[in-house]
Amino acid sequence: MGTGYPRPMSKPEQDRCIQLARAGDAEARHTLISRNMRLVAHKTKQFRGKVRDMEDLLSVGMVGLIKAVDSFDPSRQTPFANYACQCIENEVRMYLRRDQRHRAESSLDVPVSADAGDRTILDVLVETDDLATNVARRLQAIEAKRLVDLLTPLEREVIELRYGLTGEPPLTQREVAARRRVSRPYISRIERRALDRLCRWLSGEPPGC
Repeated sequence: MGTGYPRPMSKPEQDRCIQLARAGDAEARHTLISRNMRLVAHKTKQFRGKVRDMEDLLSVGMVGLIKAVDSFDPSRQTPFANYACQCIENEVRMYLRRDQRHRAESSLDVPVSADAGDRTILDVLVETDDLATNVARRLQAIEAKRLVDLLTPLEREVIELRYGLTGEPPLTQREVAARRRVSRPYISRIERRALDRLCRWLSGEPPGC
């Protein structure tokens, strides 16, 4: 039975793509990403039950895979799959920590006192919050943030809400769907399409294609 993912790369094929990608070959870079997507599915599976929506983890895991492709150093003699799995897991664990913190903060969204107006306990605790900054820095690391404005208005809105680019904490697909009053699968399709565009543009395809 098929898994829906491209077949794994042979070691010679992978080594060749890694060398070409390090030399700036956009097509080889895209091949490494697309042919290793099964690693994202493999690593995120172990976190099933810790999140409300696995689609969120798959999106985060893809960021980890892209980071692995862009930063892998073959001279360290670490197998690429091992390195990529570690990058994916690191990205997922950071996301889970932020998600747990966001849930805790939600319970603090109550007024400080009767005479404090709209000021809440949450406002006091997170005045120096760097969540949105960290998410934006992550996107900048994969050179995608500058391309977000080139997406369609709906794709741009979904990406901005999902990754906290508007100054708000990142939202889950379900939260974005509720805000837009559409289904979560619809938001998932929009996000996947937007991420695919960004990935292709990062691989050298001219924006707008």
